[in-house]
Amino acid sequence: MLSLDQVESNWKKLLDFIEDGFEGERKERLLKLYNENEDRIGMSPASGKVYYHSAFVGGYVHHVLNVMRIAPRVSTLWESVGGEKVWTDEELFFVALNHDLGKMGDIENDNYIATTEDWKAKRGIQFDSNPAIQYMKVQDRSLFLLQHYGIQMTQREFMAIQLHDGLYDEGNKAYYTHYSPSFELDRFVHVIHFADMMASKLEYEEWARSPEGKQFLKGESKLKPKTLKGKKTLKKVMNNEQLKDENLKIKNFEDLFGDTFGDTQQ
Repeated sequence: MLSLDQVESNWKKLLDFIEDGFEGERKERLLKLYNENEDRIGMSPASGKVYYHSAFVGGYVHHVLNVMRIAPRVSTLWESVGGEKVWTDEELFFVALNHDLGKMGDIENDNYIATTEDWKAKRGIQFDSNPAIQYMKVQDRSLFLLQHYGIQMTQREFMAIQLHDGLYDEGNKAYYTHYSPSFELDRFVHVIHFADMMASKLEYEEWARSPEGKQFLKGESKLKPKTLKGKKTLKKVMNNEQLKDENLKIKNFEDLFGDTFGDTQQ
C-alpha cells in the first residue's frame, strides 16, 4: 500500500522523468497523454491480485518507476559481460516508461475496477477487469494508446513493448524460439523483459514481507473488498499543502534516478 503522499510523489517523479528524458514533439505528446490521464494512470494498480505485484492504488506508477530504475542496470550488466549495446538510452527509457501503458484502460474507461465481492477479496483479488472495455492484451492496448496520441516509435521500441512479457505470454513463443541464422531476436527485448520481471518479483517480495502479505500467506487473511468511492483524485492530492515541502520537489533527471548508469549497487 502507498500513502496518498507517496502516490503524489511518484507521479511527480514520472512527469519529471518525461520532462528530462525526452525532447521535441515526442516529449510534448507524451506529456499530453500523461497529463490528460493523470488520475487514471496515477491511481491505477499494476495488477488485480495482491500476490501478483503492486495491486493497490498507485501501484502502476510504482511498478513503472521500478522498471525504469532496473532497466539501465540490466543494460549495463549486458555490456559489462561483453555484450553489444545496440539500443539508445532513449529507446530504453521509452519502453520502460510505456511497456504497461495499456493497464490504464482504453480512451474512456479504466482497465481495473475495485471488486465488490467478498469471496474474491478473501482470495486476494482486489481489482477486476472492467467489462466496459474491449478485450485487448495489455501490450496491444499500450501500442494502441501511443499511436492514438501520435507518438512515434522505432521498430525496436515497438517490438520490446509487444514482447516484454517474454514466454509468460504464449503468443510470444514464435519470436523467442524461432532460431535461424538469418533471424535472432533483438537483445533489447530481453533487457526489457528481465527488467520488468525483476521489478515484478521485487514488488512481490515487498508485499510478502508486509504484515498483510504475511497474514495472507499464513491463510489468516481478512481482506475485504476495497472501495474507491470518494477517493481523492490525484489533482486533490497534489494540492495538499504538506506536499509542497521542498524535499519532495524533483529538480532534474539525476535527482530522480541518481547516476543511473554508474551506480548499480542500490
